Amino acid sequence: MTRFPWIVLLFAAVPGCDSKPPPSAARTPPYVLVDGEKRAADHPATFEIPPREKRVACKVGDLVKVIPEVPPDAPPRSHSGERPRILLKEVLPGPRYLGALDNDPAVFKELKVGDPIEFGPEHIIQIWVDEK
Repeated sequence: MTRFPWIVLLFAAVPGCDSKPPPSAARTPPYVLVDGEKRAADHPATFEIPPREKRVACKVGDLVKVIPEVPPDAPPRSHSGERPRILLKEVLPGPRYLGALDNDPAVFKELKVGDPIEFGPEHIIQIWVDEK
């Protein structure tokens, strides 16, 4: 081991260097979610959403739709108006929801089925009702 002491140094832990990125380096989503309540208020004749009491009562396993948009400071994309399905995985305090994409978005190609999405009742524009 004394022949190559520098090898040990190469593999030694370096303080402050671990595999986790710092909190400030957390991945920022490539989208912002539309406030469905505001859009419905701005366009009551053409944009309907479920009543608030239904949107705050969603539960794990529900399928909902939200509208992701390109952030104002981001480069434009070719399409807009996408409404991906989100499968609710967890109800958080607030209420807030944590869900997973249920389909691959066409506009935000960097997102895939299963990617997590956090949102609130104000973002829900549709609740899937399975009428078996």
